[in-house]
Order: sequence, then structure tokens, then C-alpha cells
Amino acid sequence: MTPDRDEPPQLGPIGTIWARVASGELKVEEAQAQARRRAVTSALSPSYVALLSRLAERAAPEDPERAVTLLRVTLAAVDAAPKARDLAAMCRIVVPAWLEVVTRAVAELPDGELFHDAVARGEALAADAERAGDRSLAWLTLHRLGVLHLDPYAGGRTSADYDAQMRAWEHRLLDARGNELLGVPEEKWRVPRPPAALAKAVSYLERAKTYGAGEARALTLKALAEALEWSRFLGADVDERAILRACEEALGLFGPNGHVRERADLIAIIGRHDGAVPADQIDALLATPVEALVEQIGPSATVEAAIHLASALSGSDPVRALTLLRSVDNLAAEHATEAQRILIWRREIRLLGERRLAPIVSTLNLGALDDAARKVAGRAKREHWGPDELGGALVWLAARGSEGDQEDIALTVLNDALRAAPGLADNSADAVTWLRGTLELGAAVNALTAGDPAGAVGRYLNALDSYLRVRLRDVSLECVRRVADLANRDGAAAVAVVVGLLKYALWLEAELGDSATHLIQQTCKTLMTVLGGGERANPEALMAVLHVAKGLRFAAAALSPEPYRWDADPHGVALLERVAAAAAAAAAARPSTPVTLLAGSSLLPVYLDPGEQLPGATAASGSRTSSAPTMSTGGDGCWTRGEERPRCS
Repeated sequence: MTPDRDEPPQLGPIGTIWARVASGELKVEEAQAQARRRAVTSALSPSYVALLSRLAERAAPEDPERAVTLLRVTLAAVDAAPKARDLAAMCRIVVPAWLEVVTRAVAELPDGELFHDAVARGEALAADAERAGDRSLAWLTLHRLGVLHLDPYAGGRTSADYDAQMRAWEHRLLDARGNELLGVPEEKWRVPRPPAALAKAVSYLERAKTYGAGEARALTLKALAEALEWSRFLGADVDERAILRACEEALGLFGPNGHVRERADLIAIIGRHDGAVPADQIDALLATPVEALVEQIGPSATVEAAIHLASALSGSDPVRALTLLRSVDNLAAEHATEAQRILIWRREIRLLGERRLAPIVSTLNLGALDDAARKVAGRAKREHWGPDELGGALVWLAARGSEGDQEDIALTVLNDALRAAPGLADNSADAVTWLRGTLELGAAVNALTAGDPAGAVGRYLNALDSYLRVRLRDVSLECVRRVADLANRDGAAAVAVVVGLLKYALWLEAELGDSATHLIQQTCKTLMTVLGGGERANPEALMAVLHVAKGLRFAAAALSPEPYRWDADPHGVALLERVAAAAAAAAAARPSTPVTLLAGSSLLPVYLDPGEQLPGATAASGSRTSSAPTMSTGGDGCWTRGEERPRCS
């Protein structure tokens, strides 16, 4: 939810300030300063704060950053308000909303500053509620504190490759705010590690359940079961019976209707811990068509419910489970987390082969995949399997390629599967593409272990190609990071990196945005050092690095027959503003006599051959894109983040 520039009157002065932040007119810190003015604080009331809190909570699922901004401005006003009878009432309203909104925001970007602020405010409010005997507020605050310590670490995550998911999550903050964090103590910006956070989640939720009743208690028990299960996965000493007791009580409290996602999640947890899965509840949940579920609970919750129900069905009815997963493919592409999409593909691949392979898998030597594939193909011929059955079984085998460093053999088996069952390329296209990328990733590690960094670069780039095709942001960036790490291994590896950047940089920037641009620029700096001097000097590769470093979006504009309209390109405008700010910041250090190391005539030929220059022009003056205005700058370009002691704490 984005505020319009002309806010409706009922949003009052805080809504107006929020709109000015959304339009780019104010920075958040400036907006907070304006919110502390008496003209704003005097307009506060519990009903006004409740309106803003509801608006933020509704906005958070789709746009957590904007929701955070709204409540940051609201909290700045509440913290600055004169002490009055209504102040406590406003805190009871806005702090639970803050916990909800920060949970959503931190799940996207692990901002420790937000996290710790929400915890401090929440703990203070929970203590006040317990002292006052306000059971409803105590439940709500403690429950949301528990979820704040659970959802960012478990929501949309999977146990497969959990450490990699956590690394990618942490990298998002560094990519987005790395420069801002320089010099800031780590304890201020880093969120707790998963084991510590989940232990706190269990503690808060155990307290919350003593205050909840009916549906509220069911929600807390469901969250508690998840926190206990994840804590156990990470090595904590958790009694499995406690997980099952929480699930069974929660299911009973929820009843047979409503809470589809929660009931599906509980059923899946029970199945994972060998509990008695209630078949009648599974049938009741599956009776609702996917389209109806989307209307009832939304697309993200529908995908999550389908994943959990497919997990519960996979042992008893794999065909039904596979059909269910495929029914939410399109929804998952737009509304699932990256980890959820990968989980869907893992399960799809397992279900493709399980029906035929489950009875014979114990007879196969999975440590020799080529031999296992030959045995499966021979059995398929003798027993007259259909093409999809053989193809599915071979894909299942290929997915075991990481066992024993057999990725190259697994890739051959995967190609055999697609030849045997061409329909897999359509019916399971994304799953197969993801699997190919994962096998190439393993092959890259094998090449590096074998002392072939240039070969490793090539395999990482193959993996990147697959991951970009299925729009996996985090693992694509991880491939680029690994390639960047190899840029200074040797000359051959550096040249391989340059070739890869030329091929993929534009695709990366278009799909992944500023995070990819920043990573590419850092890699180019390394390559300039490696290729620019000494025995490894390579002028041709160096020119290619300059081509990439300038930005292939610029190259595309430079070679276009149409003039580049910088004023109609938000990226171009933003870039010129950054240039102006950098020039202003460097003005004090500028020498009295300019020293020119690289002029436009040195850089533009990377993009423009002599024949592409306008007649009689130099490269610098003849570019069709060099129509941006001369920029003048002023000021020091610096700002600081003020610290205010919160009143709602």
C-alpha cells in the first residue's frame, strides 16, 4: 500500500508526512523529526493511532518497508508526546502493530536495529500488561514477540540447505546497507543467530499460551510446535512428544473449519514426527479447490498449505501429492519464497520417481549412478514402464548426483531422462532446470577441488544460467559471489570471469537489480587489479572489464539509434544525483590543479567505434547518449541518524 501524495484527510498530519517520504521529498529521519513537532503530537489520540496501526498492518504483507516507515513516523510522534492519560493507551495499540510489521520486514531484510527496537518495546509492554493483569494484551504481545523470533528464521524456510538460506538472508542486508553499517557495532545491526532466536521464541510462546484461550491459544500452540521443531533441527534438546502434544491440542482447538494454512502445517508436523495423521482432516482440506482457497486465504497461504498437505500425502498417495504441487506451480512462481519454490521442486522430483523406485531402491548402488541408471532402464524395458515413469525414475536418480561427487554422471542421466520422456521438459520444466543448476554448482566445487579454477568458473556460470531461468535471486547472487572469489586465482580464471560477466551482467542487473550491480562492480575492481599489470596484463580483457564496469545498460543505450533521454529514466536521474552527491563530498579534497587520469575520450571508445561517432566528433563529444546536463553540487552530502529514547518502552 503506497500513500498518495494528497493523503485523505482522515490520515491527518502523520499520513501527510508519510506521503512525503513515499514521494522522495523527505528521508525517514527527516520525517521522524517533523513528527516530533507539537503540531503533530497534539493531534494524537488512541483512535488516530489505531487507524494508522491498522493501515500499517494491512500494508505489511505486500510492502513491509512502507509499513515500517509509517509506524516509525507514528512512534516518533508518540515518543515525543507530552505525558498524558492517553499515552499508555496509544502504546498498547501501536506496539503490537510494530511487532507485527517488524516481523514482516525483518523476514525480508535482517535489520537488527529494527529487531532490537521492537523487542525492547514489546518486552516493556508485556511486563506492563502482566503487572496490570491484562491477559488479552499479555497474550497478544508475548505471542507476537515469539513470532518475531520465529518467522524470520523459519517462515518460508526449509531444512534443506538451511545454512545457505541464512547466508543469503544476511547478505541482503549487506547488499542493501553495507556502506551505512561501516563503523556501526555489530550487535546493533545484526539479528540474533537462529539457535538463540528460536530458544527465545519458545520462551515467549510458553508464556503466551498461559494467557491465551480458544483460537488464541491454538495459534500460540501452533507457533510453539514450529519453534520446538526448528530448535530440535538445530540441535537443541527437545522432547519430540512436546511437539506432538502442541500440534494435537492446537488442531482440536481450531476445529474442522477455517485456518486452512495452520491446520495443514500442523498435519505436516505430525507426519514428520510419526504421529497419527488425521486422514479426515486431510480430506476436508483437499475438498476445497485451489481457486477457492486463494479467495479465502490468499495466494501465499494457499501455496504454503499445498506444500504441507503434499508432504502429508507423499507416503500414502504420491500421485495425488504430485498433482497438488503442480496445481500451485503458477502461484508459487509469484507468491512463494525462494526456499519454498526449491522445496516444491525437490518434492516433485522425489514424487516423480518414488512410485517405481521405492520397491527396488535398496537394490541399487547409488554410489555408482551410471550403473544404477542402466539397471533402472533395463527393468523399465522388462516391465514395460511408460516413458514418464522411466523419465521420472531417472530424474530421481540424477538428483542423487551430489552423493559421491557424481554430478557429471548425474547430468548425463538427466539428459537421458529428458530423451526418454520429452514431456518432462514441459510438465516439470522448472524442477528440471533447478536440478541442472544444482548439479552444475556441485560440478564447480569438484573442478575447484581438482585445481581447475577456470573450469570452476565455467561450471558456476552454467549454474547461474539455470538459476536465472527459474528466477532464483539468492542462489544466483551466490553463484556470482563464488565467481568473484575466483577472479584473482590465475589469469585463465580471470579471463573466464570476464567472459561470464559479458554474457550475464545485463541479465543479472535487469533481474536482480542493485544487489547484482554492486557485486558486478566489486568483481570488476578485482579484475582491474588482476588484468591491469604484471605478467597477467591483458589489454583486451581489461577493455571488456571497463565495458562491464560502466554498465551494460549504458552500452545498450550508447548503441541505440535513438538519443538517450536521461530525464525520462529514473535510473539515470538517480545515478546523476549520486554523481552530484559524490562530487560535493569530494570537493574539499579536490587539488587546486585538476589531475585527469581517465578522460571521456579514454572510456567511451569501449562502447563506440570510430564509425559510430558523429561526423567530425571525438568519442567524448560525439556520443548520442552524452546529452545529460552539467551538474552543479553543493553541501557536504552527510547525514547522521539521531537516537531518541522511546516512550513506548
